Amino acid sequence: MVDYKKATDEPIAVEGKDYMRYNFLIGQDGMIYEGRGWNVGKEQADREDETSIDVAMIGDFNSRMPNQASQTALNKLMMCSITSGKLASDIKISSSPKMAGKAFYSLLKRCEGLCF
Repeated sequence: MVDYKKATDEPIAVEGKDYMRYNFLIGQDGMIYEGRGWNVGKEQADREDETSIDVAMIGDFNSRMPNQASQTALNKLMMCSITSGKLASDIKISSSPKMAGKAFYSLLKRCEGLCF
């Protein structure tokens, strides 16, 4: 679960530089907000990894699922990532209960690739 204000107002300091953790953030309004964008891989400041992106669903999903608009936006982002060659077609979505929230995590752990 991600608090948008915290995610955008408090960048992580990595090697003396401000660092936005997420490539994209998805709101419950169904909008996709750009963080680092496409060309900065997961934790690239620590290691080169251009095969993944960090996407945050904004909200608290311990007791409820993200709404349909945000799930649709996530699906569209993943499909765009695949068709544009940014991610492989055998994409795997992974998270932890703490990051996704218990309710959303229960869906994610059942997924084999895209499942929205």
